[in-house]
Amino acid sequence: VIASLLVMFVLLPAIAALWQFGATEMQKRQAADQLAQVSRAAASYVRKHQTTLLGSTTATSGPVITTGPLVTEQFLPAGFGGRNVWGQSYQVYFRQPSANTIQAVVLTTGGLGHDPGQPKFGTAIVPSAASMAGGSGGYIPTGAIAGQSTGVLPGAYGGWSLDLASVGVPTPGAGHLGTLSTYDSS
Repeated sequence: VIASLLVMFVLLPAIAALWQFGATEMQKRQAADQLAQVSRAAASYVRKHQTTLLGSTTATSGPVITTGPLVTEQFLPAGFGGRNVWGQSYQVYFRQPSANTIQAVVLTTGGLGHDPGQPKFGTAIVPSAASMAGGSGGYIPTGAIAGQSTGVLPGAYGGWSLDLASVGVPTPGAGHLGTLSTYDSS
């Protein structure tokens, strides 16, 4: 009996660490899946409102929506909460970088962000979740790595980069997710 209890006490920290790792992986997957879902809904919104968006956007200004209109127009399911597992909500910025082209920049805001006391969230967890969202997935970096700025939305693994100030989009701060999608008139 004592030997069994001793083995259990030795294994308990390892089991707890595995449980924490699994919980973190589930959170990243959920955040990535929800981000991709909002990005697809934004694409549907662009298709439906293309003419209006072309007339109301410039390279540095345009409409901003939350998930509310995406739910109302049934691009997201009824009851969609509008917040990810980290309590971050969504904003979609529409811009026209060139004639007859609409960009949708989806960013999470609020909720849990980068905490210098807990650097793993902003430097490892959020970038990993962005990569799970696919090629359009990105994140706001912490600036702790040389060459990274909190004013830029880089794609996962450096596939693309968007200077948010250059398109008139405020940065939500390090530790937030985003996507960048571009649609032409076709």
